[in-house]
Parts: sequence; C-alpha cells; structure tokens
Amino acid sequence: MATLNSRIEEASKVITTKNATQQNISNYLTEVLNKIGIDDSEIGVKVLESDTTTFEMFEQEFLKGSIDFDNGLALTVNACQIPVARLKFAWEVLKGKSSKKESKETTLNDLKPIGQWDDLTLLERFSRDCPIAVEEELAKRAKGRFVIIFNDDESVDVENSLYMLRKARVQETPATFFVREDLKQVFRVGEYPLEVFYECPIHPQTLLVDGYCDECSKKWSIEEYDRNVLLRLVVDSDEVSDIRPYKNMAFNELAKEFPKVFIQYKELKTEGKLPSLKRKLSRSKSGDPFRVVSANHRTY
Repeated sequence: MATLNSRIEEASKVITTKNATQQNISNYLTEVLNKIGIDDSEIGVKVLESDTTTFEMFEQEFLKGSIDFDNGLALTVNACQIPVARLKFAWEVLKGKSSKKESKETTLNDLKPIGQWDDLTLLERFSRDCPIAVEEELAKRAKGRFVIIFNDDESVDVENSLYMLRKARVQETPATFFVREDLKQVFRVGEYPLEVFYECPIHPQTLLVDGYCDECSKKWSIEEYDRNVLLRLVVDSDEVSDIRPYKNMAFNELAKEFPKVFIQYKELKTEGKLPSLKRKLSRSKSGDPFRVVSANHRTY
C-alpha cells in the first residue's frame, strides 16, 4: 500500500500551478489533510479511504487557505485557478482509487496486441526507454508528423501530445505549439530534446560516460564544472608538459598553482568566452546517440 506521503507527492503533480512548485502544493495538501483528520498513520490512511470521507469535505477545506510560494508570497487557492477536474483527480490519487484503476487497465492492455492499444495508453507508455514496438505503433499513427510535447523534466506531456496526435490524423501539425501561455516545441515520434554531455577536461572531443573518460581512465565530477574548465585552460597553456600531477586539484588549488591561467580564466569569464565542455547531442533512437546535431536538424 502506498504511504500517504507518496500519494500526496503524486497528487501534487496533478495540481501544480505555474507559480507554485510541486513542493509548495505538497506542503499545502499535507496541511489540508491534517485539518480533516488525516495523517500518515495506519488509522489516518483508513480515514482517508473511508467512504464517509468525501471529496466535498476535502474541497471545502482545500479552498479555504493560501498556498505559500518560493518567493515568500502566498496566494489564495481560488487565485491559483486550479480546475475542479484536476482537484477531483488529485483526490482520487489521495484515496488510492487512481492507482487501482490504472493497475487494472494496465493488466487488460497487456493482454492486447500493441496495435489494439488506444492512443492514450500508447502515449502513457511512450518514453526514451519504451519497447520499440510502442514507438513504431505511435509513429505509424502520427504519420510522421509533429505530435510529441515534453514537460520541462522531459517526461511526455500526455494530455497535449494526445491532442496533437489526433490532429495529425487529418492535417499537418506545427513544430511549435502554445500550451497555455508557453510556446513548446513539438517533436516527431523518435525525436527527443537534446541532452547535455560533457567533455573530459584534459581530452578535448572525448565525451564522458557517467563522468568517466576512457582516455585517462578517470572519473570526473560534473558538479565541479568550473574546476574542469580551469583545468582545460591549464592543459591548453604552455605551463605544463604533464598534467597528471594536477588532475585531482580543486579549483582554488589550481588557481594558486597557475596564477597566470587563473587571470586568463577570469578575463574570459567576464567576456563570456570561456571554453565550453558541454555538448548538446541527439538522443534519437533511430541513429547514433553520440552524433552532434547540426542547426538544420529537426531534433532540438
């Protein structure tokens, strides 16, 4: 059985607004549930799942308060304009009904050939790592048109992708589309937003795999990006013939060891001309995942 906290986390995803983060919403949901006698205890979950605990009780308490934002401000729930349909679905998630229904539907779909799945199920199963048969069926229905919209975390925006997929049945679809007030890129099935990869600081053009460089057999911390850039400048300078003694130095240590290079680093940083160790590469399943995409390529 899912814990109350995990249900709150899932429910908060449904009603997250443009201004309030998922954590803001999650905190507020916890507060609301506590006020109607529901907490993360065995009896608390039983109260939540009881038929006597209704959506109306939840909605009444939910609409009373204000949601705190990351910028220190607070906004009434009414002002956040959360659609009632989304709030009702969030309540189903909290009650545990959504997961049970989804589990039953998943089992029934698994018994069908993929070609008989509905559009919604295909999109819910579609991801970078989905079975190739799911991608092929979705591509066939999309007719090679732009249909996939991604959320900011690069998960599939199922709701709006479904809208575009249905449009694609009868007409050409655009490569960009407004979702609410935001202009979003729309992708063909099998195309994805570019991912950022990193070069080894001491071996230009060699991409790290989970931080590991096959050339120097060393794992580099991507979190220490500034140190890595400074080390690249040291490599490119004429000050060292053997970089190995300096590979494990921290940023401040390198700055003290190579003061002239550090001055150069600060000047280039001010001018916005520091060397970049970042590479944006295509992650299309249909091709080489490590090929660099030109400006004219349709994968963004």
